[in-house]
Amino acid sequence: MSEIVSQKTTIACSHCGDECSPDITINGNNFCCNGCMSVYSLLNSHQLNDYYCLNKMPGIAVKETSALKFRFLDDESIAAQLISFK
Repeated sequence: MSEIVSQKTTIACSHCGDECSPDITINGNNFCCNGCMSVYSLLNSHQLNDYYCLNKMPGIAVKETSALKFRFLDDESIAAQLISFK
């Protein structure tokens, strides 16, 4: 009896390298989100796509951050030292 093994093909975002689906595509490049696609489009429209020659996937994906990360800004004394306009 032969066993059939299915292999899941993953697609890497052309900008940041994160796994993505083939839903967002430009010029044969796949993107994980509209942000990565927008950066690629902006660079490409200004003939700056040599950026992608630096590394295979040089972009950095912005991940969600915890609301606790900026909780220190709720402290009025700290905020007063950092905020110049309100």
